[in-house]
Amino acid sequence: MRGGDFVVPVQIVTDFLENKLSVTSVPPSSYRLGVKAANLHEFFPSHITEALQRSISMFDSELPGFISKDALLHGVETRTSSSVQIPRDDTYESTSLNELYPIEEGTGYAGGIVSAAVDGMYVGFAVAKDPSLFEGDVVSFGKGLKEHRICEVLSFLPHPRMNH
Repeated sequence: MRGGDFVVPVQIVTDFLENKLSVTSVPPSSYRLGVKAANLHEFFPSHITEALQRSISMFDSELPGFISKDALLHGVETRTSSSVQIPRDDTYESTSLNELYPIEEGTGYAGGIVSAAVDGMYVGFAVAKDPSLFEGDVVSFGKGLKEHRICEVLSFLPHPRMNH
C-alpha cells in the first residue's frame, strides 16, 4: 500500500469474516483517492481481527443486513499526530495551565479521527461535570449559524480558580 498514491486498502465484509482476499472487483467506495483490495488480517494481530469479526457478527444480529457483499471495510488509520503531549490530570485539565483542556491530535492524545472524537467526548463530559466552568445559556450550533452568531455558540465566563 506504499507509494504515495494515497489509495486505501479495503476488504469486502464477507471476505474479511472468511479471512480471504477480495479478489473480485470491490464495490464502489466514497473515498475519492481510490481503494485497493487487501486482506486486512495482514495489518493487525489475530486478537484484533478476531475481535473485529465477532463484533461485526454481533452488530449484524442487532442490525440484520450489516454483513453484506456490498459493504467495504476501509483499511488502517495510523498515528500521525504530534509527538509532543501536553500533560493533563485525571479531570483532563492541563497540569501546567489551569482552564486548559488539551484534546485531540495536536496535543498528543489521539492518533486519528475516531480517537480524536472519543477524546473530545471524554473531555466534554469532564467539563460538563463542573458547572462552575461556564455560565449562561448554550445556544444550539444550528441556531447560531442561522442567526449568524457563530462566535456566540457558547458563552463561557472565567473559571473562579483563574487569577486575573
